[in-house]
Amino acid sequence: MEWKPKRWVAVVLSLFSSPLGLLYIGKVRWAIGFSILVLACAVVGTIFPGLAALMYVATAMSLVLPVFMFFVVRRVVLQVRPWYSRAKGMLAIAAAFVVPIMAVRIFLYEPFRVPSVAMEPTLPQGAILLAKKAGYGHYSAYGLNLGRGSSANLAHGDLVVFDFPLKPATTYVKRVIGLPGDIVKVEGTQVTLNGVPSPNKQLDDSGLVEEQLQDVRYTILAQGAGFPYWQERTFPSRDQCHFTENSIECRVPDGHYFVLGDNRNNSADSRLWGFVPADHVVGKVVKVFFPF
Repeated sequence: MEWKPKRWVAVVLSLFSSPLGLLYIGKVRWAIGFSILVLACAVVGTIFPGLAALMYVATAMSLVLPVFMFFVVRRVVLQVRPWYSRAKGMLAIAAAFVVPIMAVRIFLYEPFRVPSVAMEPTLPQGAILLAKKAGYGHYSAYGLNLGRGSSANLAHGDLVVFDFPLKPATTYVKRVIGLPGDIVKVEGTQVTLNGVPSPNKQLDDSGLVEEQLQDVRYTILAQGAGFPYWQERTFPSRDQCHFTENSIECRVPDGHYFVLGDNRNNSADSRLWGFVPADHVVGKVVKVFFPF
């Protein structure tokens, strides 16, 4: 017995998910090709900011498809309705793609984009980070939060992604300077950890400075006006800190971290809003994709 797909179902499915609409009318190859094309446009447009217009192309194709379906579906007549056009088949295919992606993003690795210059020169604005989440007890993605636990041990100099303590829905990335129990002093761009000044060396006249924290070496940017240590501020455990006009010295509370941006004079960090609770740590940065 011949089967003819219903127009309104095809259009609604296409509005919800373009590949599902194509599967419904029995065009499995079209669904695969369309998915690959849209995904390629989105990935290339994300990694290469100069080609960001491709993301609009992907969006436009997804919006045009329901209109295309409205006209083409009336010509579709199948001898036998394929399994993948049925509700259970489409749900199974969608789950086969969505569930693994969600599982990876929630429990293993998640990408993030650097929104500002606060971590330059290490992380330029627009760079994409890959954060390792396994072991850090913070399991969430796309607004779905499965809870927070105690984070894995961090080390001095680690780059970490975390929920901003003053606005947990916002994600920040900074460098870990102080661990629980450490005494951290920052004067200008000089870091002193537990009474020992961290070695730093001016690299050139542009403000680049090589800093070493324990065994980790990295480059910071000491450029522009000095950090405004004089500002009045309130944050949890502020009584653990002492401020002067050009310095801050804190004892890091248990279960918290002291973090700084590598662009030392242009970063809102622990000097301004305080410590990062361990259960706010999303993960450790393990890979950086620099913008082109």
